[in-house]
Amino acid sequence: MKTISLKCPDCGADLKDLAIEENHTVCFCQYCGGKILLDDETLKIDIKYEKRDASRIKEAEVKESIKLKELEYKEREEKRNTMIGIIGGFGIPLVILIIIGVVFLSLEVHKISSEAQEKITAGNSEDYIGQNYEAVVTQLSELGFENVVTVDLDDSGIAFWKNETVESVSIDGDTYFESINYFYPEDKVIVTYH
Repeated sequence: MKTISLKCPDCGADLKDLAIEENHTVCFCQYCGGKILLDDETLKIDIKYEKRDASRIKEAEVKESIKLKELEYKEREEKRNTMIGIIGGFGIPLVILIIIGVVFLSLEVHKISSEAQEKITAGNSEDYIGQNYEAVVTQLSELGFENVVTVDLDDSGIAFWKNETVESVSIDGDTYFESINYFYPEDKVIVTYH
């Protein structure tokens, strides 16, 4: 058997490695189906061909086009499946985490804003020390505290304490607070004075 390479005279396709047996002078194009006649009388190959009818050529072209489209479709599907795998592997959990985070933050902001509306601040505890206790009671009441109690230490005149000055202010048990601390209006406020 002899193997040769040639071009189809009908469609121009490279016909590689056609197997041509001895004494056979006919082969067919694998792309367009064209019949190719071979003549080996002078130790060279002369290509002669017969044209196939147009419908057979068109049919071969359509088949080739369909094969190409199928390959393109398969390639696109593989890329899409890869992207879906990536998104499914990382993207969906990430999106869910982002949604949960946004919901959580919005709830926290709402909680903080509603607490800020319900709670009040008393400023810094150290600002009240040494002031007149009646002025401090009035100030705390005006801030919105509803349960203000005074405790007289009954020690005025002893050593260096001044009469009717605040020793400490306790709100809900806290004797040290700052302006960033918030309390409920009904929390117990104890003003201790000399």
